[in-house]
Amino acid sequence: MPSWLMQTAGWYSQSDGLLLYHTPCAAVMNPFGIFEEHKACLARDSYTWDRLYVYINTNTLDDTTTIRSRKSGANGNQSVSIGAGTTGTFEDNVNSDSLVSGDYFSWQCDTSVSTSGAIDVRIFASRLTTASNTTPIIGHNSDQNLDAGQTWYAALGGFMWDSSESKTQRTFRTISTLSNFRVTVSSNGSDGVSTFTVRVNGANGNQSVSVGAGATGVFEDAVNTDNIAVGDEVNYQAVIGGTSGNVLHQTSCIKSNSSVREVMWSRGPSGYWASAGAFERVSVEGGAYGAAAMLQSKCRTNLGTKNAFVNIPTNTCDDVSTITLQKNGANTSLSVSVPAATTGFFEDLVNTVGFLSDDLIYWEIDATASGAGSIWFTVISFEQEQYTPAPPGAPPSGAMASKLIAERII
Repeated sequence: MPSWLMQTAGWYSQSDGLLLYHTPCAAVMNPFGIFEEHKACLARDSYTWDRLYVYINTNTLDDTTTIRSRKSGANGNQSVSIGAGTTGTFEDNVNSDSLVSGDYFSWQCDTSVSTSGAIDVRIFASRLTTASNTTPIIGHNSDQNLDAGQTWYAALGGFMWDSSESKTQRTFRTISTLSNFRVTVSSNGSDGVSTFTVRVNGANGNQSVSVGAGATGVFEDAVNTDNIAVGDEVNYQAVIGGTSGNVLHQTSCIKSNSSVREVMWSRGPSGYWASAGAFERVSVEGGAYGAAAMLQSKCRTNLGTKNAFVNIPTNTCDDVSTITLQKNGANTSLSVSVPAATTGFFEDLVNTVGFLSDDLIYWEIDATASGAGSIWFTVISFEQEQYTPAPPGAPPSGAMASKLIAERII
């Protein structure tokens, strides 16, 4: 059965004495994680969810932290225990959770037994295995107040909203049917009706949810679908009604009936940047950036990566910049080059790179060729497909042999 990487990545530090909840595939560690269902993804198919992986950056808590899976408001089977002051990677490779349509699922970070200190969790990663081969989930998180009377845009995956639609678009390179568009709102001071909509090629798609003045909770379009063709540019729109107040958006998620999963890093407003002469690194999903050690995670499943996409809204670098997928700390062939002072969408539609479940994965942005300027990026993404490595000792095909040579495996 096919399986999919689901990763959250962020940088919020959780203090002692708290129970907070975090989405399985979006930005992680946030101050508004007390609303469990609002931080969850919704299952609209049958899945097996397993292989929890956690990276702890810093930890000054004086007692044990427990990170566990949650399913429809109850403790799941997956968990890791993190001793007082302990950092590094933690994994549960034994336990799993079975999900059926209607289950909502999230991670819980429990620091309730500690009386002082804080813990900085940078990565959650896991595997979602589907009963059929075409129903991965894409999640988005923001914890962002959206002002009344304004229009906002977001990528399908990643973090936060932006006032510019073009900065949030991702070009699909595989056919998909999107369904079960779900939005959560934890507070609402707007005095008008707000509408959240799927956008396709800069126009409203078929799926939308309406949030009444002052209304909060979970909103889902369980009726309509959007058929996405190769080359379509897809994102979300939020039109916040009224003339005063704001709407605090928590998460969005959507089911994608497709042979691939869009694995997306995004960040708004305006994204993140690499300065001339420097490297920057970002996680493959969510919206985190920083040092490689804090952003890389194990893939949790064998996966193929293809159709790399980068959205560059601003670029003042005076030479070429390169965005490359990293495997175990080394460059892969999945890469895009951005010419000096050039903006727009950039893709690698040629190369495909296979990863094994324990391989480490993240993105690197190389602006070292430039002597001045900076390059800004708002969406970095690849399409994940199923990958089956050849059995040990089996002679590779000519096509596979060329890929293995390119990846320096043989």
